[in-house]
Amino acid sequence: MAELLEEATHVHESLKGITLTTLDGTYALGEMLYRRGDRYIVRAHRIAAPECLDTPRAVVKLSLRTALPSPEERLLYKAKKVAIDAGGDTHWVLQHLPNIIHNEDLRITPGSTQARVVKIIDNVFCHCDPCEERVLRDEGPETLRIVFMEELFSIKTLTTASDLAQVFFDILNCHKWLYDYSRILHRDISMSNIMYRFDEQRNVCGVLNDMDLSSDLEDPEDLKTTFLRRIGTPPFMAIDLLQKHSIQPDYIYRHDLESLSYVMLILTSS
Repeated sequence: MAELLEEATHVHESLKGITLTTLDGTYALGEMLYRRGDRYIVRAHRIAAPECLDTPRAVVKLSLRTALPSPEERLLYKAKKVAIDAGGDTHWVLQHLPNIIHNEDLRITPGSTQARVVKIIDNVFCHCDPCEERVLRDEGPETLRIVFMEELFSIKTLTTASDLAQVFFDILNCHKWLYDYSRILHRDISMSNIMYRFDEQRNVCGVLNDMDLSSDLEDPEDLKTTFLRRIGTPPFMAIDLLQKHSIQPDYIYRHDLESLSYVMLILTSS
């Protein structure tokens, strides 16, 4: 279980000075990379770790939200298990999925350390794009979700057409594989969720990030919950989902593809 060890005496424009310890080591939080709606992404550096572990570049995703029935780590575990069972540790899709180092949900209670961290975060200067406020899918007790993840790179940092084309090619293939073989529908395609990493040969590999709002199509309880409300990130949501209907339409595969087309349109026209 992650344990918040200390707070900095003076916190202004970053979370530097707060350390988090997990089963795989202790991390010092650095500058906030950005805030999007209910989520805060903070760079982290491992300052202590068991000798048997590597020390990857990492970020910490702090989510102020209600508890979700289909947490990202469960869906990623399912997808990676399907891939490994089919093709071993070298299955191609593994290169296009994010890596979670550690995760935990902490209930926010008045006066708790978690509540103090939330207060610090809310007072930190951060770049928040109002166009990327997400529509969440359920209600319930508020929690602070802490997820340590491998640091990825934003698609907006790519500068060549060939690299952009490679990332979109990878994302399309990964998205289709998740739907066909793992029966997972992403449901939140946006500019912030299309990332990339470099492979061992320094080639760009697209990564489909953030499954917080995704659905397990093989889980009836998950479907019953996740299809109750509108989900997505304007301005990338499918038009059909934004229009008013007497009965809200089901979220289907083509809605994700429409969202991806908007990402491509915005990125290539800016």
